[in-house]
Amino acid sequence: MIKSNSFPVFILLLISGIMPAVSQPADLSAYIEKKHGPDQNLVNGILYYDRYKNVLNHPFYSGEELLPGSVVISGTSYEGVKINYNIYSQYLVLEYPVISGSSHNIIISPEHTDAFSFDGYYFEKLILDDRGPLFYQLIRVDGLTCYIHWEKKRVTRSYQFQDYFSEAEKRYFLDYYGRLSPFSHRREFVSLISGVPKKELKGYLRKYLFRLADATPEQLEKLLQFISSSKDPTTGN
Repeated sequence: MIKSNSFPVFILLLISGIMPAVSQPADLSAYIEKKHGPDQNLVNGILYYDRYKNVLNHPFYSGEELLPGSVVISGTSYEGVKINYNIYSQYLVLEYPVISGSSHNIIISPEHTDAFSFDGYYFEKLILDDRGPLFYQLIRVDGLTCYIHWEKKRVTRSYQFQDYFSEAEKRYFLDYYGRLSPFSHRREFVSLISGVPKKELKGYLRKYLFRLADATPEQLEKLLQFISSSKDPTTGN
């Protein structure tokens, strides 16, 4: 359950795994309390720095810029924060301003992050298979939900001096009116759909040159809308 802010302010940053925790000045505490209320959860984390400067590409969901969004930490929702999703290390980076006019970036612990949204996309920590809790992007249309887990890999090639981050890899699940199934390619997706003529569904996929590997969240949402509107209500699920 999402609850309201209620904890006393005590802003703590873990500078590294070796150095002890350092309390921030009282003026920063007052600033954060004024902006987000008296809660220590929001600004607890590890100080973030760019450790991938010498790696080609970037490790984030869509770009390197932190964007306005919201995050749920240990059941408490925070709006109007700037965040980004590192899909290589699977954590959120959060920006918060300081009195001097500059800002700090910290890593929010994945163990305490329940859900987040930014740039119009919503993500939630879920257990959908034996890999345990992971962040999934949710695309919902009526009784249909597509879950997408995003990952990047750091690649080293012996004939190159620089490592690089791979293109994003996606793992999919489809909740089809209460029936949850994984899928990894277009044919497998089609096999999960009942109540919609296969000819119509395949025609839609051909018309829009739909390829699962390249599909954007917006294209997936339109596909789910087509399925929802084409489903025969008398056929069940």
